[in-house]
Amino acid sequence: CALVVFGLTLCWGERALGVALITTFPILIVVIWLYGMIAAAGYGLNMVTVAIAAMSPGVGIDYVIHVVVRYREERHGGPGHADALTAVGAASGLALVGSAVSDMTGFLIISRSAMGFFASFGLFSAMMIGLSLIASMLLAPAALTAAEAVRRGRTVRNESAARANDE
Repeated sequence: CALVVFGLTLCWGERALGVALITTFPILIVVIWLYGMIAAAGYGLNMVTVAIAAMSPGVGIDYVIHVVVRYREERHGGPGHADALTAVGAASGLALVGSAVSDMTGFLIISRSAMGFFASFGLFSAMMIGLSLIASMLLAPAALTAAEAVRRGRTVRNESAARANDE
């Protein structure tokens, strides 16, 4: 019964599956970056580092969803891919930066705690939010660009070569 429900959901939401992959990809990269930074800082796996990595998809996905939804709204309005990405950066970029900075500031205050676990929780949470912002502003548009190229049946390299030939 569960397989039937899964199959029907997959068929019904086939188009949404692509959007979900585009939205999830940058956050998975954030988890990898975060664990790399945790290791570089000399910390190992403990309750805090595992909890932060488990929380990062839930916290970071909001930033990426904001970018992807805004992009889809812009594309629905008629502009091309590049114009839609420019509009996303202009309209959503400042809001995302402001949100991330205020969240990071709060967690960096927690990182000043004398209690070790709270301090590392605050530090790694701030790092996670900063990485999520970077991923939403750099990786999400890159994933949208790659998806647009696939949708059009061309690779990004072919588009660059076509533009170079036009010049």
